Amino acid sequence: MKINTILSRITQENQHIAPWSSDLSTATILKFLIQIYSPRSILELGTFLGYGTLSMLEVAPSNSKIYTVDVLNNFLKYYKQLNQIDKKRILFLNQSTDQALSSSLSHVSFDFIFVDADHLFKSILRDTRNSLKLCKSGTIIVLHDTELPGFPGVKYVVNILKVINYICFSSLFDSFSFRTKDIKQKDFTGLEVMRVKYLPRFIYNIINTIFICIDFIIPSQNPPTKEELMTYSRHR
Repeated sequence: MKINTILSRITQENQHIAPWSSDLSTATILKFLIQIYSPRSILELGTFLGYGTLSMLEVAPSNSKIYTVDVLNNFLKYYKQLNQIDKKRILFLNQSTDQALSSSLSHVSFDFIFVDADHLFKSILRDTRNSLKLCKSGTIIVLHDTELPGFPGVKYVVNILKVINYICFSSLFDSFSFRTKDIKQKDFTGLEVMRVKYLPRFIYNIINTIFICIDFIIPSQNPPTKEELMTYSRHR
């Protein structure tokens, strides 16, 4: 079965939760980035329905491998389908991102990392901190939903990284932003793309310490209710 056919079926079967999946504009940008940078090792945090995974697989080099991580069990039929589509190039890990990054994948360095798992501030802070440890010069880090209503944590983490980069005379990252929007949705979601220029171990250790301190100081955030999300959408 062709990837486009599978993507269409996933979209049709899950229209009621489409806002939480990678939308068409996001998938288009991901494919564009994959085509430009031709990464061989790709990490996706937050498989969800597998829409982003398959979009990247469609244009990734034939010798590439995609490691995709999600702890949710609601969509196991899609996860099993991913492994069946291309067992050699897709490895799905049904684990938490903490477990995957600190244990299962701790030995791997990645060319491309797509961060799109839990969007609460402390979660995205940890995912980004743990992902940076697996980066090298030239690694592309993409953070999804920088403008998602009700979840400002992604934008906060991006801003923290930009401040650190500014203090280091912009020597750590190149970054640029995209405003993405699903045709069927009113709200923008947004993507932040960061290319690692130079991230020596001692700099990573400093960033790691800053993130750990912020994680300790900032109180935990409860996810917004459905009513709050509707309110956010109406006022945008």
